[in-house]
Order: sequence, then structure tokens, then C-alpha cells
Amino acid sequence: MQPSNPIDVDALAQEIRRVDGRHSLGAGALAEALLPFITATLSVEQEPVAWQDKNTHWSFHSAEDHHRYERVASLYRPLYAHPPTPVSSPARDEEIERLKGEIPCPCTTFEQDETCPVGYPSLLCGACGGKGVVRAETVIALAAEMLKIAEQVDELEDPFAAWESIELLKSASLSDRSGSGDAVREPRCGVVGWPPLKKAIWDQVVAANLNSGKYISAWDLTDSIYAAATLVTSDRTDTANCCHCGRIVDTREMKDGGDPFGSQLSDGRWTCSVECWDAIVDPDRTEDGRDEP
Repeated sequence: MQPSNPIDVDALAQEIRRVDGRHSLGAGALAEALLPFITATLSVEQEPVAWQDKNTHWSFHSAEDHHRYERVASLYRPLYAHPPTPVSSPARDEEIERLKGEIPCPCTTFEQDETCPVGYPSLLCGACGGKGVVRAETVIALAAEMLKIAEQVDELEDPFAAWESIELLKSASLSDRSGSGDAVREPRCGVVGWPPLKKAIWDQVVAANLNSGKYISAWDLTDSIYAAATLVTSDRTDTANCCHCGRIVDTREMKDGGDPFGSQLSDGRWTCSVECWDAIVDPDRTEDGRDEP
């Protein structure tokens, strides 16, 4: 909206009729006669704006313009009224802080799957419970645990592939401790004498075909996941890393004679397989068993 003219046209016409009602004055004399009126009008301070429309942000530069708009705008003023200030309470403040701390759950960033209510069908879905948002502290804890698992099972191309097995491992471990075997399925195949948890891992590895990597077999993957799972589900300390490949070694089984391939070196280090043993003890031998020339 353009600002209104500070000189009222009707008032100026009335002043012209007063000083030159018979139109006998020339242009110069008329201008000189009107000069006091114009000077007095322009020197009057304009009334400041008393109200402004909140939607259009129009400003009014004269009392008359503002008064004209005020009569119309007063009808709509209730629509532009400021909302009442919400009453603060500890419960409300706590809820606001909780909402501020929530972030999109990582499961929403993975490829969608029809079997999952939110996203990737993994342990991460348990973090948000299908809501799609989760506390940042929860994600940080999950990420730390996931990185630890991925480090221990470093053969997996996709570290998230281990989560399905880890979920089974935890439930199977709990059932082992409580004496109930309902959560552990009968293995399709395995070694007589394996703990129920390790048999369940073998079952899961075979069913999910997780041994698709080029340099790992179902046997090796089962051993690796079992070692990682026992670290997650218990406070065991009888494990070590293979001094050749870094894989986790179950030293308890080896000490009991349960694993014929891994052994402890004279300097206290451990190996997880006969290949790693040969690579440490006799590094000059080739893969086919021949000595280097």
C-alpha cells in the first residue's frame, strides 16, 4: 500500500477559494499566498502507526490512512489475536526434552521390507518398536555394539547380516541359562557335543546362507559368531584373538580338547585353525604344502 499524501486535497481547495475566490491572482501571487498553508501542513508531525496487519505487514504513514483501515481491520482483529502463552509444567518440559532428543531410527534408512513394520528387518527394529524414532543414546549404544560385532566377525561383507543371528543367539543363550530349550531349534547338522547355542548358530547360518563370502565357510562363520555371541551374552573372559587372522578363539574349548585345529603357541599366543598354525610356525610353506625354494 502506498503512503497517503500528507496534504489533504479538500483542505487545499478550501484554502485556494479563501485567498483567491475571484481567481484574480496570478500563478506567482497564488503560490505566495498558499505558501504559509503548505508550510504549516507539512510541518505537522504525522501520527505514529498504532496497528499493523500481521498477515500483510502493511504500514500506515498517516492518521487518516490508519483510521480508514482500522475500521475494517477491527472486524477481523480477533482472527489475528496472539495465542495465550502456554503454562509451563515439569511434565510438559520433560516431554519437550524427550521429543527433542529423538531422531529418525536407523532402520528407516535401509531398504524397505514388507516383513518389517518400519524398515530393515533386523535387531535395530527393536530399538524404535516400529515407531520410526528413537533416542539418540539408544542409537549410539547400538552402533557401538554393532561395530564390536563387525570387528569380531570381520569376514562379513555386511555387518548388519549378523544382527539376525545375534538376536537368535541372545534368546538361545537365555534359554540355555533357564534350562528351557524351546527357543533353540534342533540343528539340521552339526558336531556331536556342541553346546545348544552353537548348534542354533549353525542352523541359522545354514538357513540364512550367510556363508556367501569368498574366504569363509559355514564352519568358520559359525565359530566366529558363536565366539562373538558368548562375549555379548555373558561375561566370559576365556577368549583370545588368533595371532594370524585375528578371529576370536574359544580357549576354553581348545583347553578341553574340543577343537583339534586351534592351539596355543609356546609364547602364549593362540591360533584358530591348522592353516593359521602353519602360517605362524612355518611361514615359508606355500598353500599347497611345498616349501619355498
